[in-house]
Amino acid sequence: MARKARSSQGRRSTHWSVKLKAAKARSTLNYDSQPTLQQPTSPPPSPSTPSPSTSSATSQTPASSTNVTASAKEFGFCKKEAKPTLQHNESFTTTIVHLETLQPLFENVRCAECQGHVTLKQDSSLSKGLAVHLMVICLDCGITCGSTLTSRMVTSQAPEVNRSLVTSSLTIGIGHRQLSKMCKVIGMPSLNTKTYHAIQDIVHLLALRTIESTCLEARSIVKELYDADENGIRNIIVSFDGTWHKRGHTSLHGAAAVICSGSGLILDTHVMSLYCQICVTKKSQMDEEDFEQWLEAHEIECQKNYEGSSGGMEVEAAKILWSRSLKHGLCYTTMIGDGDCKTYNTLTTLAPYGDIPISKAECVNHVAKRLGTRLRNVVNEEKKRGVTLGGRGEGTLTQEKIGRLQGYYTKAIRSNNTSVPAMRAAIWATFHHCISTDDEPRHHSCPGGPTS
Repeated sequence: MARKARSSQGRRSTHWSVKLKAAKARSTLNYDSQPTLQQPTSPPPSPSTPSPSTSSATSQTPASSTNVTASAKEFGFCKKEAKPTLQHNESFTTTIVHLETLQPLFENVRCAECQGHVTLKQDSSLSKGLAVHLMVICLDCGITCGSTLTSRMVTSQAPEVNRSLVTSSLTIGIGHRQLSKMCKVIGMPSLNTKTYHAIQDIVHLLALRTIESTCLEARSIVKELYDADENGIRNIIVSFDGTWHKRGHTSLHGAAAVICSGSGLILDTHVMSLYCQICVTKKSQMDEEDFEQWLEAHEIECQKNYEGSSGGMEVEAAKILWSRSLKHGLCYTTMIGDGDCKTYNTLTTLAPYGDIPISKAECVNHVAKRLGTRLRNVVNEEKKRGVTLGGRGEGTLTQEKIGRLQGYYTKAIRSNNTSVPAMRAAIWATFHHCISTDDEPRHHSCPGGPTS
């Protein structure tokens, strides 16, 4: 059904793939790489500029105010004044080092002033989180021969390693307490709570801006693939699904996304949350009356935006995404779902497009997945009754055979998407083929030809 709906929509554009490639070529986004939070690299030096690999350091040209965005200024992606820099060596990677193992590197190094021996020392007062401040000090005259932080700087006060650490903790789903415990076990410095949350806010803001710009560009590409009506609205086919922070329908956080079925681009997303850490912290620090007054002002930026069960997050997110689709000039008139009818029934009742109905198409992969789930359930239920369907014997329903049946089932649907009787016959043909034996062959429904 999904294939049939997709093919009918495709008649609007005879060269769908060509138009998609052309639209992506005009796009300013790079769809082959993920956005990063690293500082943009500087342009290559001109022939007249000394090479950074020589002893003379190069200087970066100050960024022009006409070419620097407010975001770049805010997050330190531009320099207000020229500073000597070293060329970034791509062969160097971030690693954990015991500082005492670096001492042998300085055994044959001499002080430039008195030719005395030097040693490596750490200055904790100038260190910034994981960025340790190291100094090379002469043992004879006591002068500092050189010093550096063990991280590149995003801004004058923000080492890159600290932002990478916070981003990594958010990626794997741990907070400041777990991160500090991990750093303590390894034996390296960590970030204090204030610094951690400050970097977390910056990473969150950058992620939101990246999502908004990516979805905006995706919608502009999709609009070139569909014809608009007299009101400038385009009716498109989308797939929709939700996900949760953890399994078991007890998650405090969930998210949902709408994806264009023709191009595979994400058009819109929405995050649902049952929890706000700021609210929990403030409630423990204030009395009830003061907390209620504070909550009124905090409600605009409160991370808790949903009341209900975790299982209902997907339905609530669908209502929000469909309701604001018209603002983007799009109508999600066909939804490819995962078999859960609750979302579709809710959208039908909501009727976000008035008289324009919303149709539902089943995802073939999810249909095949349900077939495999049912077969596994039958094996387990029969096993409880003392009947063995699985095992290693001939004719048993093993996991390998269930996977093979799923593949046959999917191929039968995809190969006969224009005829329901032919699809039904092909599905039953796979069943008879699998239970066929030499004594009782059942290949009468199998297709003929060398490719059968």
